[in-house]
Parts: sequence; structure tokens; C-alpha cells
Amino acid sequence: MIALLIAGTSTVCAGVRVQGDAAALRIDADKSQLSEVLAALGPRLNVRVQTSSPLDRVISGTYKGSLRDVLSRMLENYNYIVETRGNEVEVRVYGARGAPLPTAAPPGTMPANGRAAKRPGPARIGVPYIRQ
Repeated sequence: MIALLIAGTSTVCAGVRVQGDAAALRIDADKSQLSEVLAALGPRLNVRVQTSSPLDRVISGTYKGSLRDVLSRMLENYNYIVETRGNEVEVRVYGARGAPLPTAAPPGTMPANGRAAKRPGPARIGVPYIRQ
């Protein structure tokens, strides 16, 4: 899985500018890859992106609204989820919509150590399910 850790200033590359906060966000993209635009969100909004496929689609335009709304528009052709944990936002992209989704381990399967991993349930924003 490819991981993009996102943090920094309001301009990460020449073609992307980010202004505002999670409630009132404005992104200006000029012929930028989606991965660059998502990377630009980290510095201002503490966003981390994980993806199993390249996000090399080129986008241009102005995206305005809440973080949830902006992500929904930018990722409309992808299967993804958005989770929040404290002040962190994690975006997981599973590939293009219509492409095969990764499969989960069969029910009842245990890891090699014989213990199931325990993880606290995160608060979810945006799309709390895989969009198809």
C-alpha cells in the first residue's frame, strides 16, 4: 500500500493552493495530479492519505466547501473512506470506482500470533463506507 504523509504549508507545489480550514476550505488546482492536491491538505488540516493505487488523475479548478465536501468531489471516481481520530484525518483510497476491491481475510481467520488485533473505533466523517 502506498502511503502519503501530508503536512506543510498552504502551497505544496506550484499548481496547488490551499486556504481555510476543515469547515471552510478553498483549493485552487492548476493541472495538478490528485496525489499532489491531497498532499497539500496535510499541512493545514493534518490529513494523511493511504492508497493502493496511483492517484495520477490530473485536475484543475477551484474546490470550495467543507473538507468532507471537497474530498467527496475530488474522489468521486474512487472507492474511499475518510476517518478522523482526534485532530487527524485519514483518507484511504482503494482504487477507481468499478475496479475490483481488495478482499478481506475470510471470517474466523486469525493472524499468525493467534490474537485478533484490537483497535478503537474511529469517529468517521465524510463517507463512512466504500463508495461504489
